Amino acid sequence: MALPPGILSVDLIVCERVLREKDDVASAIRMIVLFNVSESHVNAPNPVLVFSTVTFIRGDTGASADLLCRMTLTDPKGREIAEQEQRVQFEPGAEGIPGGAAWILQFNVDLLVGVYRLRAFVDGELASQTTVAIRQVPG
Repeated sequence: MALPPGILSVDLIVCERVLREKDDVASAIRMIVLFNVSESHVNAPNPVLVFSTVTFIRGDTGASADLLCRMTLTDPKGREIAEQEQRVQFEPGAEGIPGGAAWILQFNVDLLVGVYRLRAFVDGELASQTTVAIRQVPG
């Protein structure tokens, strides 16, 4: 993965939800790599999977930057089922300290058992990717 100039890292996490505090600080609630979903939920009419992502972008661009960020979601059957794109404001850090941005998204998708793949692009470059798995359990 080739990162855009000045970007040092792009870290993508999946969580159950993001809580926005009164002071506008975001907290990722229940970071997830595996959802255990009851058989009754999987077999319910039109089951939905709801989760959030937080993407941290760190770098040393030397100035503020307006980044074009895009996230794609591929389902267990290999179909791209969601895409979200938005401009994210990158803030420079203090002298010797990298700057950054946080990009928060929510997904509501049809539930399938298996592995979903998330890909984060920054200014057109694949910058990070991860998976989240759905496992059916009795109940």
